[in-house]
Amino acid sequence: MKAATDVAADSLSIPLVKPITAALPLGTRLMFGEAIAELSAPAPIGTKALPITGLLLPISRNAIGQIVADLTGCSARSQIKRKPGTPAIAIFTPWFDPDPLTGLFSLSLTNQQTSALPANLPPGTSLTEEELQERRPQPTDYFWDVELVYPNAKVERPMNGLVLVSAEVTTPLIPPEPEEAIAP
Repeated sequence: MKAATDVAADSLSIPLVKPITAALPLGTRLMFGEAIAELSAPAPIGTKALPITGLLLPISRNAIGQIVADLTGCSARSQIKRKPGTPAIAIFTPWFDPDPLTGLFSLSLTNQQTSALPANLPPGTSLTEEELQERRPQPTDYFWDVELVYPNAKVERPMNGLVLVSAEVTTPLIPPEPEEAIAP
């Protein structure tokens, strides 16, 4: 299973509403709302899903769009829960850019963590960007947020949202049992 928030470097992609009309080289950084994504492979014209290495989340920007947050000494905590106040289903691992003045960090889950998340969508479910934007929370949804803890003990929650998990359809093949030989 893969969760919508999974940031495994080898498997994350961002589906697009329309195919791209200009090729993008490996390493290109793109903004999606308040998230920055870096391409993990070139994206030729017509690409419908952008392969990315992870999401780098800007915390604040000045009037001309420059990242201005200073994350020196900060820590982050982020969990997936059924609803607020319940035990965590999964705990993200935070990573901060080595230069704390960029204001960038990412969150990740291991393949084992995403595989352990119970599906809350039917197998093979695919939602368009429009369907995701219009979707109302359901009783089976999971929720996540991230809190930044500054050295002065100030806590900020810059992002939060729903986690939707579709059951894995493709699984490893299990070799068939050998047939018993029939004596002639």
